[in-house]
Amino acid sequence: MPEFFIKAFSDAGDLVFDPFMGSGTTMAAAALLDRTAYGCEISPAYCDVILRRVMNLTGETPILAATGESFAAVAESRGVPADQAVNPKESDARRIQHNGPNPHYGPKRKAQA
Repeated sequence: MPEFFIKAFSDAGDLVFDPFMGSGTTMAAAALLDRTAYGCEISPAYCDVILRRVMNLTGETPILAATGESFAAVAESRGVPADQAVNPKESDARRIQHNGPNPHYGPKRKAQA
């Protein structure tokens, strides 16, 4: 689905922004369609998933702009095992994990009799 909208509303070389990147589907589609993608993701584990996904897709090695370190070097310096990105939910900070329905939708409505 992101591929359809990226093609419909941008041209090759344009910028694509995804404010909630998740597993990076929009960034992957943008890379395949010759767009430059930017995005935000709160979970460091999902950031690792996104970087690995794009790295495997494009063959390019992500570089940390602030230090010039490669993705592998940054992961190693943080003590992150190479396969940690397989299940990112286990690595999320406790404050962004929740059980049950989404807490942002308010209380459940009572069934009308």
